[in-house]
Amino acid sequence: SGGLRLPELELRAGEAVALIGPSGAGKTTALQVIVGLMPLAEGRLEVCGVPLDAGNADAWRARLSVLPQRPHFPDRRLAEWLDPRGTGADPWPALQLAGAAHVVGALPEGLETRLGETGSGVSGGEARRLMIARAVMAGGDLLLADEPTADLDADTAGAVIEALARLRAEGRTLLVATHDPALIAAMDRAVEVGA
Repeated sequence: SGGLRLPELELRAGEAVALIGPSGAGKTTALQVIVGLMPLAEGRLEVCGVPLDAGNADAWRARLSVLPQRPHFPDRRLAEWLDPRGTGADPWPALQLAGAAHVVGALPEGLETRLGETGSGVSGGEARRLMIARAVMAGGDLLLADEPTADLDADTAGAVIEALARLRAEGRTLLVATHDPALIAAMDRAVEVGA
């Protein structure tokens, strides 16, 4: 098949970059390569000047937060799900940063709520903002987001973009796969995949 052509990409700390390109160009694949879930057929991936390999992949993944395209909520209390590293930290600052405090506030059981796999009880945009709050709680230097504004109306997408901008203002590095012109405009630069 020849595989996908991934672009030459140097991502600096604190930078916000959009991965752009048509559907099927390999944006999601590029994110999976960076996470270390998919090997490169050729070329290499370096982290802080060191090639990524089986020996350092776990340490690298510990520095990442990943926002998948489809929210998934396991059958756990929201408070537990929001704290993936089990720190016991107060989730409210993260929820406020992500613009999701009112989402939890509106749930009948608040942080005790179990949303179920599909996130019943919250809208798509609310689910994405909860995922951003979880990424804040997870810590990590780099946030990888796969189409975080897909299928959202302009206002809701705007709220998600604002949440990502606040995360970036806190010093996180962002790499976002997207088609959304508003999200692309909010990043420092765009890199085309599959060109």
